Amino acid sequence: MAFGAAAATVYGALSHLGSAADELAEREYQTQQRILAGQAAERLGDLLMSVGLFLEGLDPPESEALSETEWLNIPAPTEVPTIVFVHNDDAQIIAVSPGATEEQLGWLRGGEAKPILTVTRELRGREGYHLTAALDQRAIHQHLFASLARTHDSYVWVMDRYQTIVSAPDPSSVGTRPFVDLPEDIAAEFGPVLESMTQGESGAAAYRWRDDTGERVRLAAYQSVPGRPDLSVAYSADRASVLELTHELHQRQQLWLLILLGALALTGLALGWRVVRRFRDQLREASRLGPYTLGTQLGAGGMGVVYQAHHALLRRPTAIKLVPPERAGPKALQRFEREVQMTARLTHPNTITVYDYGHTPEGVFYYAMELVDGPTLRQVVEDDGAQTAARVLHLLRQAAGALAEAHEVGLIHRDIKPENIMVCERGKTLDVVKVLDFGLVRHLDEMSDQGTVAGTPLYMAPEVVLEPAAIDERSDVYALGAVGYYLLTGTEVFDGKSVAELCRQHAREMPTRPSDRLGAALPKDLEDVLLDCLAKKPADRPRNARDLLARLEACAEVGAWSEEDALAWWDGHVVRRSTPEVSERSRAPTMMTMTLDRKR
Repeated sequence: MAFGAAAATVYGALSHLGSAADELAEREYQTQQRILAGQAAERLGDLLMSVGLFLEGLDPPESEALSETEWLNIPAPTEVPTIVFVHNDDAQIIAVSPGATEEQLGWLRGGEAKPILTVTRELRGREGYHLTAALDQRAIHQHLFASLARTHDSYVWVMDRYQTIVSAPDPSSVGTRPFVDLPEDIAAEFGPVLESMTQGESGAAAYRWRDDTGERVRLAAYQSVPGRPDLSVAYSADRASVLELTHELHQRQQLWLLILLGALALTGLALGWRVVRRFRDQLREASRLGPYTLGTQLGAGGMGVVYQAHHALLRRPTAIKLVPPERAGPKALQRFEREVQMTARLTHPNTITVYDYGHTPEGVFYYAMELVDGPTLRQVVEDDGAQTAARVLHLLRQAAGALAEAHEVGLIHRDIKPENIMVCERGKTLDVVKVLDFGLVRHLDEMSDQGTVAGTPLYMAPEVVLEPAAIDERSDVYALGAVGYYLLTGTEVFDGKSVAELCRQHAREMPTRPSDRLGAALPKDLEDVLLDCLAKKPADRPRNARDLLARLEACAEVGAWSEEDALAWWDGHVVRRSTPEVSERSRAPTMMTMTLDRKR
């Protein structure tokens, strides 16, 4: 009787473990889906942004005849077939690029299902006329997403805010609204997911779907497209297919369970306890990464997944970022490893500390860094609004000090923004700045004429778009000046509605003085420093972060930010906590990376 009860207990425990394995497999697959959906959204955002920048560079002929097409006969900077045309407010086509085929012209002239995706701007100097680039969505899908559709009946599709599919593996589904007439029971379950997708949000969900083959449960992760909140990219897979391998594993476990029960009959409960304990130890071993033991997952972004962890001997709190091989190829992983090595050379107290890095036997690249428990500057302003001049100066001086060390060893950060600067407590001192995410860091010696546009449009210096090969320390100075402007006013320097418009504003328009934007007096010396950082010409800015730090130190009109001030702020605010290297997509256009072939 005792043996039978023990065997039943073991069987129940392993059955429960099988159910837990199903749940774990589903969660882990959805994490992979989030990464792939984020990668697909970034690819599509980069493509549309490059086309938008191309349109910004086209000016109409000086004559009144808009039918002249020579000025349109310039290939767009993309491998996806693109038609450029001019139309008026009544959708009447005035001029079309000469390379358009009859089939493509048919798409432009009508029909419900148009396999095109468009980028549009108003034609400068011609009221009522618009310049539009139409991209063949079938080529978009083949060029951008085909490599992301892997196994388990998975595929990528794009939907707009009107629930219309604009890109999918099956071209016949383009232009349809398959989610409009869902059965009532399925609509109740899928409705919230659909609403979240069409409002430019991101997430993951399991939903029921009914087609000609019957009702199924699908797993999906969806991500808004940077710079195009009207579009969402979804990565979808059939849950039954995802769990198929897990079920096969369970069948093997059941076979081994029969063997285990036979062994229990011969050797007794002692042997059974040793087997269960060894199985438990194997599970514990699976959560280790070298000397680190992984804990709670903190977040996931386009580059990988971040876990809380601790060192087996030192026991210090640690954050570990994993970069799966499917997220980046061998060359990209080599570059990423080199960037982590360069970042690890930095020792400034306001730079996040990298402890360790390496590869798992499965080829997953990881690196360990200090765990920062505190809000980002974006969260500080969202929770508390514009900050006092004294606190802004206090925070900027620390960030400039961290960048000064990087600049002096020849490193350019290239993605300074409020999300990449956190405040925390260190050594009983509050408001300690940590500069994060050196994932785009480059050495000055690596800049070349084959420019790479990388960064966040809201904080991007003019030369980053106009002449990427000319990027140097002053590009970081511009971005930190934009961060200071945001802290001081609670608003961005410019508020363009698209990536192309933001790039144009940073390149051409002068920023409003912070005091005018805020409608209140501010210390003039601090204002002048920030506006000098935001100068269009790099030669008019501080030479580097060390020069900027000296300018900030000389701001005599700004009062001091004391420890008592910091304690009062932290005691009076319930701030959201963040985690280093976890991607947080905001409503504004976010980080972009693309390569431009500059013909000189």
